Formats: sequence, structure tokens, C-alpha cells
Amino acid sequence: MPQTSFSKVSIAGLQPLPAGSATLKLWLAALPPLVAGMASSGLPRALGLLIGLSWFVLLIVALGRARLAALLLPAAATAWFVVVLLVLPFNSPAFIVDSWAALAMLLMTFPRAAVRTAVS
Repeated sequence: MPQTSFSKVSIAGLQPLPAGSATLKLWLAALPPLVAGMASSGLPRALGLLIGLSWFVLLIVALGRARLAALLLPAAATAWFVVVLLVLPFNSPAFIVDSWAALAMLLMTFPRAAVRTAVS
């Protein structure tokens, strides 16, 4: 029986994040909340900076071959989307930027097999 390395084992068919152009898009998705957070004050500032910084930390851990972080990326994006909807005032600039960024993060972190199954 051939031995497999630990880095090749996947949980629920989800591989760790590979370094490449798709990962760059995930990094860029966190920039709008950071910029909107720096331009705001009070709660929108704290929430925008928290979204951006926590997303950067999760991406770094997910790139370091931690499968749990790769599994937490869609859950974190969903949680940030719900928090933005519940906390920020509707139709404010921070609400618009943070909600679109959280939705983009969520859509980009779906496993490809799940998306293909849902579409077909």
C-alpha cells in the first residue's frame, strides 16, 4: 500500500489553498473593507478593519496547509455578511462596500465541485 503524505489528504474533498492567481483575488477582496474602514469613524471603521484583518489572517493560515482554515473561509465570509447586514446602517457607504466585499469573499471561496453540482 503506497504511503500518502499528510499534505495530500483532504477533508470533505477540500484541498488547501494553492498559491496562484485565485489566491490573489481572495487577497484583493479584503482591500475594499480596509479602505472603507480607514475612511470611516466609529463602528463602521472597526467593522471594516476587523473584516479585512481577519480575512488576511485566515488566508495566511489557509495557505500554510491548514485545512481547517480552508474550511472556515466560507463560514467566515457568511458570518461577516450577516454581521454587516445586522450592524451597519442601511445604504451607508460602509454598508455597501462591506456587504459587497463579504459577498464576493463568500462566492470566491465555494468549492468548485459544490458549485458545479448546484448548477447542473
